[in-house]
Amino acid sequence: MIMNASYGKIQLVPMAQVKVLTVEMGASIASLSGCPFQQMAKDAEAKAIAQFKVDADRFSFREYFIPRDTPGCSGWAGLANVGCGAPSTLPNPGACRAWYRYKDTYVRAHELGHNLGLSHAAGQDAAGVWREYGDPMAVMGAHGRLIDFTAPSRHAMGVLPETALVRDTRFDATPIPQPV
Repeated sequence: MIMNASYGKIQLVPMAQVKVLTVEMGASIASLSGCPFQQMAKDAEAKAIAQFKVDADRFSFREYFIPRDTPGCSGWAGLANVGCGAPSTLPNPGACRAWYRYKDTYVRAHELGHNLGLSHAAGQDAAGVWREYGDPMAVMGAHGRLIDFTAPSRHAMGVLPETALVRDTRFDATPIPQPV
């Protein structure tokens, strides 16, 4: 998805370089209070080194899957650092983290969008009320369907080709010369 959405400008690592680890945390989630997701990531990274000799800080994007029934971790499907993996900064080892309570591909794509610097795709609902996640045609909305990044999102990431832009010059202060 990201290769197509970025017109080949953003390439995540080849699958041969991807590391998927299941670490033994050595503690029950029942022992947690609140939702210490950042500490959980740090602990998992330490376990990855101890158990597999894999340093998560070598990777730009790190994903953490948290059990849905973790105490205090309700009300969200995923969380992510925003802007840590903006295309202009890649590769950026150790920069990005995303946490998931749901393994859905849509949730992962949405949180990757945050890592890439995108905000939520707002829009109006059927009643005309403006909603933060209101755009049903954007992966950065909250419709739960895996669809592509929108043109405005691609533009925000800096990957939309200039040839795809249409400029509305009615509001520009500087007139654009026209052929005579």
